[in-house]
Amino acid sequence: MESQFKMELLPFPTDALPQVVREFVEAVAKNVQVSPDMVAVPLLAAFCVPLQSRFVVRVDSTYAEPLCLYTLTIARPSERKSAIIRLLEEPLWEYQRIMNDGLAENQKPTTLYVTDATPEKLSKLMTENHGAIALISDEPDALAVAAGLRYGKSRNLGIMLQAWSAGRVMIQRATNDQRIAIDRAVMSVAVMSQPSFVEALMKDGEMSNRGFMQRFLYAKPLSQVGNRTFMKPEIPKTCLTEYHQLINDFLTMSAEEPLRELRMNEDAKRYAGDCFFVIERQIGENPALEGWMGKAFGQTLRVAGVLHCMEWGKFAAENEIAKQSVINAWEIMKYFISHAKAVFTDIDKPESVDDARELYRRMKESGQETFTKTDLYTLTKRGMPKARLEAALVELMDSQHVSVINFGDEKQQRYVLLGDERGLDESEVM
Repeated sequence: MESQFKMELLPFPTDALPQVVREFVEAVAKNVQVSPDMVAVPLLAAFCVPLQSRFVVRVDSTYAEPLCLYTLTIARPSERKSAIIRLLEEPLWEYQRIMNDGLAENQKPTTLYVTDATPEKLSKLMTENHGAIALISDEPDALAVAAGLRYGKSRNLGIMLQAWSAGRVMIQRATNDQRIAIDRAVMSVAVMSQPSFVEALMKDGEMSNRGFMQRFLYAKPLSQVGNRTFMKPEIPKTCLTEYHQLINDFLTMSAEEPLRELRMNEDAKRYAGDCFFVIERQIGENPALEGWMGKAFGQTLRVAGVLHCMEWGKFAAENEIAKQSVINAWEIMKYFISHAKAVFTDIDKPESVDDARELYRRMKESGQETFTKTDLYTLTKRGMPKARLEAALVELMDSQHVSVINFGDEKQQRYVLLGDERGLDESEVM
């Protein structure tokens, strides 16, 4: 049997985040008891909410990347998605509350983001909010509604396709003679979903053929279910305060002015050029991933711009993007590349593929070199039934990630970790 277990899912490099954000991510992850990427990935998109209508990464006279991201975090039930989203959206919610308190009847309220909205409502909200809106939700149905999916009978992807690239939107409705014109529509999306919903979207021909699914940065965090404890550390107040203040500093900047342009210094440009070369060589290697990889360089620049803003705060436009920000963005993109490969190539995979990846990550994290079956059962905290554990081990052995030492008695068999496949070689960009 040929194994479908092709690559290891990389852990999220929290060290690539600026200190304030890194400390917030790690504190929330420990408090909610999830893997750091469960927090870091939707945070990247949520952080774009105040940036997308105020900044762009300017590469040259004809090329600029908006600071908006679409992220889709894939997690099974009971992963505390709601608790994470609530913590991430809190400063945005509070700012909206303050801005809308005491508005006159004829004044339009400030709407930074929604948790659910149709394409028509999204376009209307954009006209009222400097062409920008965001979708932040722990419910996958919100993404289906925003994309115009009505029980599988209709599609209205236009606004989300255009808003990812900060394109122009012109809508004319014959039914009510409504006209909407947005010179620069921009949107960020942070959605968390169960695997079955994402698989359904990936199998939808129109969603993939029109490039909708290729716009997302994917995450498949390691589940902590079965490893959680009742007692957990509190999130330090300083972490919450500094995260809120950082976002608020951007929200209080005027969105009426021309877009602030973020430019790379010469060292950063050279490193970005190396990243472009590596990505360009990879685009055609995996047909299932080609459309996604074609957008990977632009995504790298967007992440670099977001990291730069996290580092410099309200002074971001007064400083050039440094090489280190691009290096850190590339480390984060390597994480997203490994997870996108899994999402796009595992559409029809058996359950044992995901189990194999989870078991392999737990084996590596343990620090042990050899394992009995009892050891492996303990590693999963009894969260993986025996039959699934056996199937995961077959995947790992067939793909040569694990070998077995046989001492004649099955109870004495020991499983040994071998090398892993990381997708892009970390030494390719120096």
